[in-house]
Amino acid sequence: YVDDQGQALTQEETLTGALGAPYQAEAKTIPGYQLTSLPSNQTGTFQAVAQTVRFVYTKQALPVAQPVTVQHVDVQGKAVAEEDILQGYTGETYHAKAKVISGYHVSEHPANATGLFGPSAQTERFVYAPDEPNEAINPVEEGHITPPKPSLPSPVTEDTRTPSVPLPTQVSSEASPSVVPVVPGPTLPSLGERTTHSIGWGFTLLLVGTWLLLCSRYPSSKRKRS
Repeated sequence: YVDDQGQALTQEETLTGALGAPYQAEAKTIPGYQLTSLPSNQTGTFQAVAQTVRFVYTKQALPVAQPVTVQHVDVQGKAVAEEDILQGYTGETYHAKAKVISGYHVSEHPANATGLFGPSAQTERFVYAPDEPNEAINPVEEGHITPPKPSLPSPVTEDTRTPSVPLPTQVSSEASPSVVPVVPGPTLPSLGERTTHSIGWGFTLLLVGTWLLLCSRYPSSKRKRS
């Protein structure tokens, strides 16, 4: 049971019988194919040599099915890529595929991404969500840590630079003004102190004068009495 290209369409059968006994080969019904050629030895008798009976089939023309539209949208239903139109015959299988879109990833697949073409148009929708901006992190293999390189001591080099000699300080011809120490003079008493001292001295002089006056009078009076 082969097609018009000689490709087997189903498993072959083997008939056995006694030499000279009659045989009859039967055609099979193969979906999608139509028998187009009957063999001349479909019936006969068993011979001493092997015989081959071949039924030839041609693929039937299937009616063109309605298309399957594959949409690519974001979560708001806005298209993020051009839609695809799949064509085929009724009963054939279709496969809807998502697209690789920069900045997006597939967040929802259609339930019938794989199905059969039929008499009615179909729509499959892939939903995409924007990628989250993440910093690229280099994975560190567990158990494999690169040891830090040992730091080498810096070589000590002699300072070949000529030591700087301090230059003599230039003395200005103009003499700097000398600082004359100020010697504090005798402090004069304040107004209140001068007044107090004057009163004290006056009172003292008054007492001394009174005493002298009394002394001078007392001897004279004594002489008069004697």
